[in-house]
Amino acid sequence: MNKLVVVKKSKSIKPNRIFPIITIIGLGLIIWSLMSISKQSRFDIPLDITATLAAYPNSIEDAYTGSSIVNQKQNDTVDTRKIIRQLGDHLGTLTIPALNRILPIYEGTTEDQLSKGVGHVVTSVLPGWMDNSVIAGHRGTTFKNVGKLVIDDLIIIESKHGVFTYKIVKFRIVDSDDETVIVSTEKATLTLVTCYPFNWIGAAPKRYIIIAEMIDD
Repeated sequence: MNKLVVVKKSKSIKPNRIFPIITIIGLGLIIWSLMSISKQSRFDIPLDITATLAAYPNSIEDAYTGSSIVNQKQNDTVDTRKIIRQLGDHLGTLTIPALNRILPIYEGTTEDQLSKGVGHVVTSVLPGWMDNSVIAGHRGTTFKNVGKLVIDDLIIIESKHGVFTYKIVKFRIVDSDDETVIVSTEKATLTLVTCYPFNWIGAAPKRYIIIAEMIDD
């Protein structure tokens, strides 16, 4: 007499249950990516200028004593000048020949300015003045591929005060809260700042610093 063999079907996840799971995972990844991008956007601002903006709610005055390089070449006596400029003012252009890139410079380093071009740190002198002029930009847009620059590459600033050419002399990688980026210098110096590592997702922990000194045209 033959025995009746009962074969139990193995339990499997039905297709109509798989798709909702995949959808939930996909939505989670999208939300995480958007949060990372948003966080990067907020934290890519290299320097905290909140206190400075609070001190100058309507306008920003150059607190440094000195005249532009052009005037210093014409006069031995350095005059005290205060350049009045509004947050968001277009100051000129920054050209990086090695990257074939021309970028607009705006006053300030809030996201409003950095989304349109590069931003001049309000507590530093304007480009063309003796001392350290600091300009910040996003690593993924305006300052993309700056890691390819090398010593002696040129950076050209053009503004209403003149055309100023700088030559790269040094690179640095510092912590995000390193305040030595905006130290005073004896020479006319241009410091470019962006986040590092370049391929980091979200708020990068370091800053990539490019230091250039003005040269005679």
